[in-house]
Amino acid sequence: MNHACVAGLILAGALAFGAPASAAELQGKSLLGEPLYITQQIGFPPAQMENLVKATAEAKADFEKSVTIDNATWYARLLMYQNHILDSIAVLDRGLKQYPTSGKLLRHRAQRYLTLREFDKSIADGLAGVKYYEGLPIEREKPGPAYFPGDPDMVQMYLHYHLGQAYFGKHDYDNALKSFARAREVAAFSRDYETESSTVYWMFLCAARAGRTAEAREILDGFQQTLFETHPKGDSDTYFDGIQLFKGNRPVSSMFSTSDGGQPFATSDGVIASTSYSTAQYYLLMGQRDKAKPWLARAIQVKGWGYFARIQAEADWKLLYPNEMPAPVTDTPK
Repeated sequence: MNHACVAGLILAGALAFGAPASAAELQGKSLLGEPLYITQQIGFPPAQMENLVKATAEAKADFEKSVTIDNATWYARLLMYQNHILDSIAVLDRGLKQYPTSGKLLRHRAQRYLTLREFDKSIADGLAGVKYYEGLPIEREKPGPAYFPGDPDMVQMYLHYHLGQAYFGKHDYDNALKSFARAREVAAFSRDYETESSTVYWMFLCAARAGRTAEAREILDGFQQTLFETHPKGDSDTYFDGIQLFKGNRPVSSMFSTSDGGQPFATSDGVIASTSYSTAQYYLLMGQRDKAKPWLARAIQVKGWGYFARIQAEADWKLLYPNEMPAPVTDTPK
């Protein structure tokens, strides 16, 4: 799994925002009332896009022949990768009619609702998924075809992680912290260092935003892994970078980046949203709301509207500046 990719870690899909080609492309609205449209594919190089289209056609045929939990999940994932969130939900709805107690199908529909900013629906599916997985061993996603296999993600880890995101979007920091901590615990035995950095990042923000500074500091102090443990090749990790900012190991002036990670969902948009959001959180925790404001705006104005950082920036903006719309930011905020 790659939370730097999913983040967008950081992982809800790289969805494009722009002028609609048709009304049928409308997927929903942002928390600030902006329409969210399908306009183009983002993040996959041409060769991978060809394989994605091929895999989708095969998955559709398999799904229409006979609905199973695994082929519904896989087909829904492929539709999400191509920005068809509503179609993905429809596939999962059909699967859940046949398998109403499937925690895996509920985990995926919870993520789609999160992407559409429908936090209450996401939480309801997430909690139901947690219930149905209670007492069961860890399950991983089934791989797709060899030419486009997908990641063998831990289902229960993402179930709790997305539940944490939905709670955080509602500013329910206590429940968000519990969910992120559970996601961290689920992934601990596999020594998944990327999950360690992403969950610690959000756990810290949960405690800090709730005003529990001592608890937040303990969470940070417990994070001792290096960048090369997180990414053995030394690749960038925006969650790791954010943790170092909050620890005081790097200046805030070094945080913002526009670099392209070169992988799906880790495009420059995702990096811009994530580093802008971390910078905004730093200033909010320092009590400098005026300095946080343009950084939240910067995170919100990226084209990709499925990144967690953009979703949470919208939620913060609505909380802090309810009667304003973000002003366009053309330069790096100071």
